[in-house]
This record gives sequence, structure tokens and C-alpha cells, in this order.
Amino acid sequence: MALKILLLRLLQDYLSSPNAFIGDMVFQAVKTRFPLKIVAGMTFLGLLQESLFILLIFSSLKNAYADNGDLVRQTYLEAHCAYETEDYQQAVRKFSSLQNSYPQMGDYVQHYLALSQAALGDYAQAQQSWQRLLDLYPDSRLKQAARISCADVYLRQEFYLSAARLYRQLLNDGLKNKADLGKVYFNLGLALEALNQTEQAAALYQHVWYSYPTLASLAQIKERMDFLEAKHRWGLPQKSEALYWGKIQALQAEGDCLAALQIIEDYLKEFPESKLLPKLFYTRGEIYLDLNQRQNALDEFKKVYRNYPQSDWATTALFQTGKICWNLGHDPEAVRYLALLVRKYPHSKWLDNALYILGRIHESNEAYNRALNTYQRLAKSYPRSTWADQAYWRMGWIHYRLEQYPLAVNTFERALKKPVKSPWKEASLYWKGRAWENLKETEKATATYNKIISTVNYTYYAQLAQKRISRLSQKNTFTPPPDPVENLPWKYPAQIKGNDDANFHLIRSLELSQLALTEDLKAELDELNKSSQPDLDFWLYLSRAYQSLGAYPQAVRAILIYQNLNHCQRHELDANLRALLYPRFYWDKLVRQAERYNLDPYLLAALIKQESAFNRQARSRSGALGLMQLMPKTAAHIAEQLSQKKPDEEQLFNPAINIQYGSYYFLQLLKRYEGELHLALAAYNAGEDATRKWQTKNKDRDWEEFMEDISYTETRGYVRQVISNYNNYLLLYKEPNNAVEYID
Repeated sequence: MALKILLLRLLQDYLSSPNAFIGDMVFQAVKTRFPLKIVAGMTFLGLLQESLFILLIFSSLKNAYADNGDLVRQTYLEAHCAYETEDYQQAVRKFSSLQNSYPQMGDYVQHYLALSQAALGDYAQAQQSWQRLLDLYPDSRLKQAARISCADVYLRQEFYLSAARLYRQLLNDGLKNKADLGKVYFNLGLALEALNQTEQAAALYQHVWYSYPTLASLAQIKERMDFLEAKHRWGLPQKSEALYWGKIQALQAEGDCLAALQIIEDYLKEFPESKLLPKLFYTRGEIYLDLNQRQNALDEFKKVYRNYPQSDWATTALFQTGKICWNLGHDPEAVRYLALLVRKYPHSKWLDNALYILGRIHESNEAYNRALNTYQRLAKSYPRSTWADQAYWRMGWIHYRLEQYPLAVNTFERALKKPVKSPWKEASLYWKGRAWENLKETEKATATYNKIISTVNYTYYAQLAQKRISRLSQKNTFTPPPDPVENLPWKYPAQIKGNDDANFHLIRSLELSQLALTEDLKAELDELNKSSQPDLDFWLYLSRAYQSLGAYPQAVRAILIYQNLNHCQRHELDANLRALLYPRFYWDKLVRQAERYNLDPYLLAALIKQESAFNRQARSRSGALGLMQLMPKTAAHIAEQLSQKKPDEEQLFNPAINIQYGSYYFLQLLKRYEGELHLALAAYNAGEDATRKWQTKNKDRDWEEFMEDISYTETRGYVRQVISNYNNYLLLYKEPNNAVEYID
């Protein structure tokens, strides 16, 4: 059953990663009786029946734990196995025996005991067990599940009034989990329907249907809605615009763009004269943008400002129209729409952004005086705007490109004097240093570069600055870090002082890691993740525990939280911690594909880190899937080139397949752009059409200057970050002389 599958998976993981700490006690226990590879081989070949396999595991565990005097964990595992295999009587006996002997897992004992009792129809005892959990363990993450289960038991017993009262209480207390909310609303509807409050029940069903479109029980909800409509003939409560908007927004939040578009179509049929049509068309334009269907989005935004010029959405739609035209390379159209916005709507919230884009268009067309005047107007009229920071930077950049280096230095200095923290300050410092270099002011250039490095030394501009210093001093400035030890010596975190709630979850996570119950362990780690405890051992434990579960994004995020809590720069972390920030997850698969396609596995790791943060189940709003965020159409084309069968969606979540296809695709881009990494990365993110446009306008510029004129903010940041990731990987895992290879 489920536990057998879990143990099989753990055995497989252990064979491929012998140092994984999760479930180590299980594996060591098995090895006390049988060599691990023999057990695994027999199991995988089907030579062991399910019951024999479980008997073998627990017989081994019993001996191992008996030697350690730890029969409590053994009993809990047996009880949990009985629950998973639906042997509820055995589960009740085992869990009951643990009620006073396993305080570290007391709330879990009570919860699974109650679930087993309820499964046997012993509802009164189940209610008592859940109430005991609520009374004794107020910090438990299971208390909400216990209350919902109590209400569900009332519903199952047909105590509809009690069930409805408890469901309403849960809603009043504020449930945060969307799945729980949808379930509680639906079950409250069932209780009210049984109490003959059918109109209220129908309203709740309708609310769930429109507001929780991804709920597993939608088919059952639709069945109840149809039944009530057929039975009472008065129909469901009138479909309101608010219900439609609830479903559209819920689908947008879930990233289900195609379903959201279908609901918009239904909305238009139901309310063709709605006063909210401009908002609806604008929302459809936003969804088309999420799907990268810019022309369709453009049509929707034009419809809004042309047909509803007095609506609240007109100025926003007009701005979006100009911005999309700019991104599509239709500069004259973009200027016309944005100039109209500036002239017709002088108080629009988009005016500063519109002025910035107008400046960029003038700049890209080499109308530098017009660009400077536009940026100056922006900086003067909106001094607190984030676009004003960029305007100062762009003015300095224009002077630099025109080789007006003294003016460039002065303009960059103006940008640096602004008190606000801005990501453009690093860029201003770097290009100010480059301007000093061109003025033969080597000492001033070096001092400027050092200002970047002294603030932060792992970012894109800091890496560029380090390389410039190396060239100016004609010596290597990189200090080789100690060899990273990815399998760190295990150390349990000490008790967290002054944080009883965190200690509660810490104790349970440590127990669950020993029990190898991964689902419950992940939930306890998520509770610990909310802590503000700055202790290194605590976050190191959290990161390693997440990593052992394959929860790679959370593993990296734990170290980032530690870094932020302790206000330390990334270079101040030792090599072990930096190895967790730049991990080699899926390394065997990366190396295999890198060798196949003559790529650097560290480059692939840098790309995956930016694309999906090593989340194998990642899905973008536009439908890109998996580690390397492949679009299904792109994957189908790659499969054809590789003479393979077109992969389905589930296969694209498979790391081996995703990395192979992504590596092959990236190799083709590198070949197309003759090994120019920045161009290949830009095309990977924004597509080849956009990259071709930028390449045409900047064909005589070096790659650093090309980077500054990528018009998509997202793509510009993306390429910088992947290059930065790549260099951090090289610095961490290779000799310093091989680091920052691309920046040479």
C-alpha cells in the first residue's frame, strides 16, 4: 500500500544517494537483517509479496530499535502502517497504546487514532480523540484538520445542526487553505440542504463552483446544483456578475488562463450589457499577455480605450497598447499611443512609465536629444518614481554611448546621490567606473568598482567590476573558496529559546525524519519555515531536511532566510552554505546531458536555478513546464528532431526528459548565435524574434552594452541573473582562474 510505496521509493533514493539522511534509520534497520541491495533487488523483481515485504521491514526495524531501546517509534510505524493498509482495528490498538508514551508525537497519535476510530464507525470515541488533541496540543498544525474532521463526523452521523454550527464557526475563525475553504463551504451546503434550507445550500454550491474552480469535488458540487434545480424548479439563485468575477479571478490566480477565457465568454453571453465590460475586456487582455499572445492582448486593450474612453480602465488600456507596440517593435504606433496618453490624461498613474518608454524609443532610434529631454522631464516631474531612477541611469548611459565621458560621470553621480535604495545604483557605479577608465583615470575607476564589491560581491555588476579590477591591476583578484562540502556533518539544532511554538514543530520534525514519514515531515518543516530564529544550525537543518524530501526550492529558500535574518552578504557565508544556495540538484542528469551535448553542467544548473528554482513541478502562467520551463509545442518539435515520441505533460515534469529536451534546445540556440551566451539566453527567455530585433539594433556593440539595451525588463534581468548564477557556480566549484569565464 502507501507505506510500501514510500519505503520502495526511499530504498531507490538511498541506492542513488547513500548519504541522504531521510529515513536513514529505516535503511540501517533493514541492513541489520539483509543486505540492502538484495532486499531492493528482490522487491523490484516482484519476488516479495506486499505482506512479506512489510513483515521483513518491520521485523528488521524491531530488532534495530530493540537494540537501541526505541520500541516506541517501532510501534508508531506499525500503527501508521495498519492505518495506511486500512487495518483500522490494529491501528486503534497500536495508537491507543501510545497515548501516554509518545509525547513527541502526541497530536499525531490522537489524530490518526481518531481517523481510525471514525473509519470503524466509532464516532463518539473519534470525537473524544480529536477533542483531546485540541485540549492538549493547542500549537499542533493538526488542530484545524481535527476541527474539520469533527464537523465531517457530525455530517456523517446526520447531526446536521451540529455540523452546520461547527462549519460556520470554522469559517468565522478564518480558514486560509483554499482547499479547506472550498470543502467547508461545500459540506456546509450539504448540511443546510439536509436541514431543508435549500436556497442557502444552492447559494453555497454556486459560490464554491465559481470561487474554487480547482476543487477536487467539483463534479459532486455540479451534481447537487443540478439536483436542486430539477427538484425545486425555482432554479438556482440568479447568476450574479460577482460570481463570474470570483471564478475569473480564482482561475487567474491558479494560472489556468484558458479556463478563465472560457468563463469570460460565458460572462459576455449572460451579461452582454454589463457596466463592467471595459474591466472584462481589459482582464482578457491581461490573460492574453500571460499566454504571450500579444496581438490578441493588443486588440482587447484597443477595444477598451476606443469604446469606453471615460471608463477607469481607459488610461491603463491606452498605456498597455503603447507598451505592447513598443515590445513588438512598432515604434511609431507606440509613440502615437503614449503621446496621446501624456496629452489627454495628464493625471494618469501611468504617466511616468509612459515617459520612460518614450525616452527608450527615442534612444533606440538614436534621437538622443529627444530622449534626454524626455528623461529629464520624467526625473523632474516624478522625482520619487522608480522610473525616475532609471531615467537618470539612461541619461548617463546616453552620454557614455556618445563618448561624453565627463557628462556620463556627472549624470551617474546624480543618480547615486538619490537617497532611495535602487537596483540601478549598481549599474550607475559600474558604468561610472567604465567612464573613468575611458578618461584614463585608473585609480578613480578602481575605487568605483571597489564600492560595488564592498557592498555585495556576488551579483552581475559586482562580477563585472571584479573582472575590470583584475584587468586594471593585471592580476587575478579572486580568492579561491574552500572546497564545498555538500554532505555536511549532521548536527541537530538546539532548543529554540523563547519560541515554544517553533520548538513544538522542531521536536515533531526530528521525530518524523527518523520515522521517514515524508508527507507529515514536509508539513512540519513548513511550520518551522515561519520562524524568525537566526540560529545557523536551525536553518541548516531545515535546508537539509527539505533537500532530503526533494523540496529543492524550499531548501534554497531556507538559507536565503538565514542570510536575510542575519543581514549578511552572500560572500560572507562559508562555502558550505553557498553550496546550498547554488546546489547541484539532479547533478547526475545534468552531467549526462551536458556530456551528450557538449555543454557545461554548471551552465545548465544556472539556467534551471533561474527558470524553476529546481522545482520539477514548476508551471508558468503561459504553460511552460518543468525544470527548464519547456512549452509543450517546443517539446513536441524537439521530440520530432530527436526521432522520439511526442511527450505528454506528465513526462515533461520528469527531470530526465525535461533536462534532455531543454539541453538540446539550448544547444540549438547557442549554435544559432555562434556561441554568444547572452544572445542564446535572451532567445530562450523572450524568443528569437525579439532577440533578432535587439541584435539588429546593437550589432556593433559588445555584449555588455548589448545587455543594457534589451527592451524587455524581464529578459534583461533574466540574462543578467543566469550569467551571475553561472559565475557563482564556477567560483564555488571550480578553480578561480576558470571563474567568470563568460565575462572575459
